Amino acid sequence: MLRLETDNAKAVGTFVESVVASGRVWVLDDAGSVAGCLSNDQNADVFPVFSDAAEANRGAACWEGVFPAVEITLETFTETVLPYSIAHGQLMGPNWDANMAGAEIDAAELLAMIREAGG
Repeated sequence: MLRLETDNAKAVGTFVESVVASGRVWVLDDAGSVAGCLSNDQNADVFPVFSDAAEANRGAACWEGVFPAVEITLETFTETVLPYSIAHGQLMGPNWDANMAGAEIDAAELLAMIREAGG
């Protein structure tokens, strides 16, 4: 179930602003890789990413702690994670809610937004 589009846009905007300001991104760790799931349309993988530890830990708890929340630098995110995701047609889920639902955004679009915001 997806939140309303305005909530999704707000979550994406908050994510971009926060990670550019802090230089940090939180992901769910799957044995050294970023944990993800199948997108709502079932055509791509989507990876939840968070702008703060509390939201990431809430996401980890929603997935029963199988994938712990870990912090990575914004540089690692923009120079490694996003380019890999772009090359593989993957989506990002910035600041998903407590039910692990929210926007599914193309990795290239998210990278462009971060770059535009100064990251």
